[in-house]
Amino acid sequence: MNRSAQAEAERRPALRTGVADKPGETPAVTGQLVRPRAGRPALADAPAAAAERGRTTVSRQAVERIAARIVADCPEVEGTARRVLGVNAGGNRGDATVAARLHGASAVSLAVRCSVPYPRPVARSAAALRELLTARVSELTGLRVQRVDINVTELPAGTNRRRTVG
Repeated sequence: MNRSAQAEAERRPALRTGVADKPGETPAVTGQLVRPRAGRPALADAPAAAAERGRTTVSRQAVERIAARIVADCPEVEGTARRVLGVNAGGNRGDATVAARLHGASAVSLAVRCSVPYPRPVARSAAALRELLTARVSELTGLRVQRVDINVTELPAGTNRRRTVG
């Protein structure tokens, strides 16, 4: 380390992490900012209040991605097939789509397009998804979920249906 870098390091406060400065010295595990040179006072003021530290803003796109992941993890619903003018344009179902609308900096509304595998009850599946989205989006983003609209676009046949021959 050259002299200017060493002088700069001595001027800046360092965070004590439990490593002793000198051999034989007891490590300080305080988590407080202190000057690395001996004889200097510690900078261990009380932490600033949350309002003074700033705020975190969650974008609409981030909320949509979080909600889409929650929908993908929900066992009650599936994704939707791509459609053009109401006609299925692809055999494979993609992910469910989620649109979010922020209401100020503290609330959000969600609109979800998904499918419910037949013969699951649509109302019960939608209620389970709505409850899951409301709880998890609030927990992960800190936003209050005002409304969750769920549009079930199809009822695909379940993969484990039994066929009877008779």
